[in-house]
Amino acid sequence: MEWLIFVLINVISGSLIALLLKKTAQKYKTDTLTISFYGFLFASIIYLPFVTQFYLANPILPSEPIAWAYMGIAMIIGAVYIFCFMKAYRIGKLSTNGPLENIRPISAAIFSVIFLQEVLTLNILTATALVVIGGFVVHLTGGVKKTIKEISKSKASVLMIFAATLAGIMAVADKLALGYFKPEIAVFFVMAGNALVYFLIYTKVKKKKINMSAEYIKRTLLLGCLIVVSTLSIYNALNLGSPIYVVPVQMTRSIVIAIFGSIFLGETGLSKKLLGAIIMLAGVILLVI
Repeated sequence: MEWLIFVLINVISGSLIALLLKKTAQKYKTDTLTISFYGFLFASIIYLPFVTQFYLANPILPSEPIAWAYMGIAMIIGAVYIFCFMKAYRIGKLSTNGPLENIRPISAAIFSVIFLQEVLTLNILTATALVVIGGFVVHLTGGVKKTIKEISKSKASVLMIFAATLAGIMAVADKLALGYFKPEIAVFFVMAGNALVYFLIYTKVKKKKINMSAEYIKRTLLLGCLIVVSTLSIYNALNLGSPIYVVPVQMTRSIVIAIFGSIFLGETGLSKKLLGAIIMLAGVILLVI
């Protein structure tokens, strides 16, 4: 169950990342794309001395072509996921994208069966369904019928469904790559790759100058540190456990984000979010018992 500890660390750090992104975007009147670019850039720079020291102490990289193929596939899937995810949020609304983002445990389960030879038990199926339904409820901003109607009409919905599906597939690809790479090494490749993807998207859609204020740099440095913790924890979790368990538990960050949003951002609808949280937690308990 050591994987569960790493997932919970990822849940907390990922929730703090979401809160920091939103508060920074509000304060500096910018979007999360700009901040994410700087965050991943700083994360790669911060982590470089640590991964260098780790490699010098363990100077082993896989020589098998299949290992680099898995890593390459995982990074390509990650790049496409980031592009679709950011595009969906740029053209769509949180009320429709939020619920759809929670379908990723479904694709993680399906592709875990296909590529990792996992077995779907009744417990796993029920738990996954509860996590997906609970996540949907947590993100509801209106009634169920209204949300479904908005989803059916939103052009961003297809993109978000595709992105969420890719996120589940990416977890399986990462698991395959971790069969050859140490998590500490894999994390650096992923963070550097994400920084490059965000940079390419950023330069395409932005023409603004870099914000060099001390407060902004402090915030993005903190974001970089949180990204290092979040990425390291989820890769260690995937190294120790299966995506079929890791991904549904990871999605409980929706609960923490909802709580943070109510406390720090004054967001409403806490009772509905608590109902979703109870459903999600019931699914998690089924998974881990």
